[in-house]
Amino acid sequence: MPAYRWSVDDYYSPDATAPGKMRCRFGSFLGPVEDFDCQFFRMSKKEAECLDPQQRLLLELSCEAIADAGLAKTALAGSRTGVFIGQSGFDFAVQHTNLDSLNELTPYVGSGCSFAPAAGRIAFFHDFHGPAYVLDTACSSSLVAVHNACRSLQNGDCDLALVGAANLILSPAMTINFDKLGLLAPDGRIQTFDAAAHGFVRGEGAGMIILKKLPDALRDGDRLDGLILSSAINEDGSSNSLMSPNGLAQVDVIRQTLQGAGITPDDMDFLETHGTATPAGDPMELNALADVFATTTRRRPLRIGSVKTNFGHLEAGAGMLGICKLLLSMRHNALPPHLNFEHGTAEFDWSSGCLEVNRTLSPWARSDRPRIAGISGFGFAGTNAHIILAEPPLTGSAGRPRLAAPVFDRQRCWSAAAERARLGRQSATNLHIMQEHLRLMQQYLNLRSTNNSQASSKTDGDLYGH
Repeated sequence: MPAYRWSVDDYYSPDATAPGKMRCRFGSFLGPVEDFDCQFFRMSKKEAECLDPQQRLLLELSCEAIADAGLAKTALAGSRTGVFIGQSGFDFAVQHTNLDSLNELTPYVGSGCSFAPAAGRIAFFHDFHGPAYVLDTACSSSLVAVHNACRSLQNGDCDLALVGAANLILSPAMTINFDKLGLLAPDGRIQTFDAAAHGFVRGEGAGMIILKKLPDALRDGDRLDGLILSSAINEDGSSNSLMSPNGLAQVDVIRQTLQGAGITPDDMDFLETHGTATPAGDPMELNALADVFATTTRRRPLRIGSVKTNFGHLEAGAGMLGICKLLLSMRHNALPPHLNFEHGTAEFDWSSGCLEVNRTLSPWARSDRPRIAGISGFGFAGTNAHIILAEPPLTGSAGRPRLAAPVFDRQRCWSAAAERARLGRQSATNLHIMQEHLRLMQQYLNLRSTNNSQASSKTDGDLYGH
């Protein structure tokens, strides 16, 4: 843990029963987050000092996401653009509203520390007039935010949606709490689905995506990075305890999304799991996946993985990180390795052959059908979410150019001749992929037309591109 957060030695003890101490010295941290251009965001230095750094990150990301999508900020001003944020971390609020800091309270502490302005401040800065709110369902927050954004687009509440999440670890308090619950890995190794799984490490990060209805995105010539075929949310209800996972609820939420997307389990190529590396949670999730995917005619096991093994557990931002992983995997035609997996947990029957942990950097190339992947997120209070993503249809156009190149593309330069040659090589397969997309979309729309009156209120109703 970096010294610019806190001195880990002050709070560390190998004794799990030591009051106010933690056994885990590890985490996944961003650099210092104090730097912020308050003048750019039209606020005073005094107001910025009272602003939760999670809000600062989300403000910055909103500008980067808009630029990356090739959209103009001025064109969006006054529009029915929505903002949907997943957030559950409250370290900054605790630090600035406790009884010892009463003499330091300013008029800006309330808006800087509460959750609501994390969305409202973005809408204020950009002059958005669609829905703007924050959701806290713990570790499923960002996926639930995506689900709500899709609903708002479907219902006509907004025409465009920014969906984001942020997680920063600014105090040792919740780390100590998680350690007392036995959730953290003392050695810093997240061994999801492994026989030696013994917890996760907390992680920092933030992400944001832009959603629009697919017909609108195609009409406007937007660049598409992926499609949301379906989303669903549900609740554990009465289970072993408030924070115990419910395998039946996990099965149900995945089946809802498959039905909503109009696809079968056989159509799924990869599933980004919740995968927190806990002895109770891992077997529960594996067996739930087997219930959904084992009774199929799959020609090969469903590949699964957890980005938590790579970056730590981003909590409210975990689902957003998983979405980014899947979109980048489709863009780069490869799936990153699921780390620290050696021997599968004995609490799951691996011999069934229905699931396979993606242990190495694996190719995920385009084929004659769209690549499809699911992602799960389960909150400790029982709110479960699942989303099914697909690669976007190839329209023959690169779409709207970016106004700002993303960091991972800034060192890449392509000549026009090389790009024309690449497109020529792809043309033979593009037609097959587009035909398969059209078939899936028609199948999906027919399903919606037939079952519209019986559709679950928790299942997304349209295809969305972002």
